[in-house]
Amino acid sequence: AFSPALPLLLPFAALFLGLNYAVDRYNLLRVLKPPPRTSDLAVTTSVLYILPIACCLHIFYALFFYSKQAGADPTSLLYLALLLLGGIVLWRISVAIARPEPEPEGGGAGAPPEGRDPGRPDG
Repeated sequence: AFSPALPLLLPFAALFLGLNYAVDRYNLLRVLKPPPRTSDLAVTTSVLYILPIACCLHIFYALFFYSKQAGADPTSLLYLALLLLGGIVLWRISVAIARPEPEPEGGGAGAPPEGRDPGRPDG
């Protein structure tokens, strides 16, 4: 997230992440107890809502810092277009989540379609 603004910070970030990995691995394997179970709904909701927002913010900050480094004046129209794109993505996701899943036809996933004999080959 900070790479467009501070490229020299990448080696320090790599050192920190390596040290963080070693400490976390030790703590997870030897100190901490297992976390409580998380429902699929919580994971799905967080991924569907937080991930698009994080992607839009990343693009926004990258455009801002790269335009500043190039000496160009970022226009409000660019930011408005990015905001509109993010809004459309979030709207589409919310519509997809709100739509109920259709029931499978034929009485369930394992039931054969009506009018067919389950013992007869398709030949």
